[in-house]
Amino acid sequence: MTAEPVAPASPEEVTKQTERWFTHRGLPHFIFDYSASQDVWTRALPALAVLFLVNISGGLRTDRTWVGNTIAALVGLLIGLGAWALVNRLKGRRWLQLPQQVGWAEFSVFVFVPLVIYLVVGAGWQIILGQAILNLILLGVIYVLASFAVIATVIWGIRRLFSELSGLISLVMRALPLLLIFNTFLFLNAEMWQVGARMSQLTIWLVVILFLVLGTAFLMTKIPNDMREVLSVGTWRDTFRRAQDTPASALAAGLEVDSAAKPDVAPLSRRETGNLGLVLLWSYGVQVLLVTLVIGFVFVLIGAVLIPTELIVQWTGDPSTAACATWFGFEPWCPADGDYVVTQALLRVSGFVAAFSGLYFTVFITTDQTYRAENTNANLAVLRSCVAARAVYRRSIVERKGPSPVADAVS
Repeated sequence: MTAEPVAPASPEEVTKQTERWFTHRGLPHFIFDYSASQDVWTRALPALAVLFLVNISGGLRTDRTWVGNTIAALVGLLIGLGAWALVNRLKGRRWLQLPQQVGWAEFSVFVFVPLVIYLVVGAGWQIILGQAILNLILLGVIYVLASFAVIATVIWGIRRLFSELSGLISLVMRALPLLLIFNTFLFLNAEMWQVGARMSQLTIWLVVILFLVLGTAFLMTKIPNDMREVLSVGTWRDTFRRAQDTPASALAAGLEVDSAAKPDVAPLSRRETGNLGLVLLWSYGVQVLLVTLVIGFVFVLIGAVLIPTELIVQWTGDPSTAACATWFGFEPWCPADGDYVVTQALLRVSGFVAAFSGLYFTVFITTDQTYRAENTNANLAVLRSCVAARAVYRRSIVERKGPSPVADAVS
């Protein structure tokens, strides 16, 4: 008995596949008629639900028994479910149905209903006002994360990083000797330990954030030139070739275009350009992050093996710096025999040196021509395929549904 042939996917199905492909690569703004109420907030519903539950838990009080807190939490949950059901019924949906679009009524449930619960449990107006402001800030953060598919971008960047690990290892091996030689002298310097051991946790994080901002600024100088290369327009023949390994390639055969002409689709909007720039920035940032973590691990290992705790005390002049580093109240790096101890001072100094190495590596990848030839071109090739897939995808939609309200122009 022979198997029945599988029917080819319809253009509408391929369009949906292409849109999911864009989202999984952190480019949701490439979706035609991308809508905040329909695409962004509906994808953010799980995060909004978590925000609502956190708000309810914030209304619990330590001066109340666990029975009282349990009753208060259940009452709050019932109030929230009741408000959600009421909004659904007013909009003609089933009682607890998830909406296809999220508007002001749904926002009111997530943001203002918890404030009513705070009022019921006797919270002061200052607490309620502070919680309202915090909720609005969190809504803004959730919107940005969902709008630009930040989590999907991070996952895709890490996946790409490990898929091209061999090329990155060769790159790191070229930069690593110079980084280790230069920073080993800094690491084995008594003054460095005196400064590092006395820095507070807050100071360490401020230094790391400062290096992160400087590194991002260096990478931003590289983005405009790379964006021009990514957005360089060829012919439809070039576009089909670049989109060959994307879901949009299934739409190419049905297009009525002159293969020798330039793609006549709308140019990227500001949001699309910004979305593409963020993906390109992260593709470099994940490499810098990996190198920084490797450098930090190497120096923690060197310090634990080569630097005894007595020498750390001698360098810092503070016996407390020889204490084992803690992790959520535990001491996972503190052997019973006292050898190969990872101290808090070691972690701080290693973190500082690693952050500095990450900044140096960022400068290296923005100026080294060998890196550009071997790695940047690979990054740009991936994003060119995304831009090509967008051109095929949008042309297919225009031929099936007609032009968008904004007249298409040559990209």
